[in-house]
Amino acid sequence: MRAIFLVEAVRLPALNSRGMRTCFIHIGTHRTGTTSIQAFLSVNRSQLLARGVYVPETGRATNRGDSYAGHHNLAYELLADRRFDSADGSLAELIAELDAAQQPVAVLSSELFQHLYSQLRALRHVRTELNGIGWTVKIIAYLRPQIAYAKSLYLELQKHALSETFSDYLQSILQNGEFAFGELHYQFSYNRLLAAFSGVFGTENILARRYLDDSLSLLDDFIGLLRAGGPAFTLEDFAVPERLNQGNTRDQSHLLSDGLDKLPRLETQFGVDYVTALVRYAGIGKRERDGPGA
Repeated sequence: MRAIFLVEAVRLPALNSRGMRTCFIHIGTHRTGTTSIQAFLSVNRSQLLARGVYVPETGRATNRGDSYAGHHNLAYELLADRRFDSADGSLAELIAELDAAQQPVAVLSSELFQHLYSQLRALRHVRTELNGIGWTVKIIAYLRPQIAYAKSLYLELQKHALSETFSDYLQSILQNGEFAFGELHYQFSYNRLLAAFSGVFGTENILARRYLDDSLSLLDDFIGLLRAGGPAFTLEDFAVPERLNQGNTRDQSHLLSDGLDKLPRLETQFGVDYVTALVRYAGIGKRERDGPGA
């Protein structure tokens, strides 16, 4: 159990229109710079704290040798995943830590949170617990076109003993709208993915963003979302760590050659989904989208 929390006061918490502080939960998606974002949050934790943004220690899988780890252990707990380790902190401990925090904004990050789209009870539990201590939740999700996502994810899963050919992998996505690997399901319909979070946290609290491959642009966009919660700062105020997961830099095109004929079908099936998800889940409420009188 974690015994020490950074709770030094910066200023009185800035409340939103509902009289609550804002907790951003960054859910990925996979292959959209999550490692860079998590390294940024880790390296700049004290600087963020001084500027009114609290990055909880609870739930970060640092006991497994990754000092830049995201809040993966919380996702493991909520997913009832065997990799959950109580030594890395639980949701109950997170709630105690956030209850003691004095900052107006908090942020959690793990690409594994995206897999909670099929675990509505767990999502409602998170909402209830955070709302109960005065935090409202906003979900941040970075999206990339599904063809690029499919290629990048396949090459990443190859590092984890994926046995399917690229053609079979794509066929599974085309048939099911998702790909199952181990205990996790990788959803390729972004509207379906975000609809689950929207149903629990509200459409106006879902911030779907276009993935920017340049890490500086990505981090600038990310802290811009945190800044909207109240604090004032720019990327120049922080250290920018090296991009730790450079993706697949070796030429692995031969691994993708047997499925190239299926890529146009993937574009046909999901191309509109990508665009509409970015528009529908832009963090704007129905009244703001439709105008006065809606």
